[in-house]
Amino acid sequence: MSYRDPYVFIVDDNKLNLEILSITIARKLKCKIKRFHNAEDCLAYTKMYKPKAIVTDYYLDEKGVSGKMNGGDLEKKVSKEIPVIVYSESSNSDIANALTRNDKSNYLSKDENFYERITDILKNELYKSSGSALRTVCFILGVLSFTIAFYLGFKEGLYFMSILTFSIFSLLLTFFNLNKIMNH
Repeated sequence: MSYRDPYVFIVDDNKLNLEILSITIARKLKCKIKRFHNAEDCLAYTKMYKPKAIVTDYYLDEKGVSGKMNGGDLEKKVSKEIPVIVYSESSNSDIANALTRNDKSNYLSKDENFYERITDILKNELYKSSGSALRTVCFILGVLSFTIAFYLGFKEGLYFMSILTFSIFSLLLTFFNLNKIMNH
């Protein structure tokens, strides 16, 4: 695990669910996981750690204590830049309809494909921005150096070959990073 790995926050009042979800995500994705038993603690830590995603159970009842936030409340209070995945064992469509914050919100019911679907969504959220920036930089470097190589022409033989090699390397790096990110 690297200091650069993104944070994923997981919130569930059930310790077993929290443990299983944490292990599943940690095994499939390269990220740091911070676990919480209630939404209030998670919300307090979002400013300090700036997670790339939050995964939360909808029903966070704290053994019937009233006044506590549920997953839907957390989803509404978190910065709109942070994707929130809310899940529940209930397949109640009212819960999904209540999560109208933006397109970065997801609702999943816990079924037989739950863990696969949640890791797919997280993979997309965690790696889409870093990959696109890297691809863009590599592509620009490749095109720019290719252009310089042809501008210098064949009269500067050694310069032409070194810049042409760099441009091909940059374009190949773009392709391989794209494949690496997609297959992460």
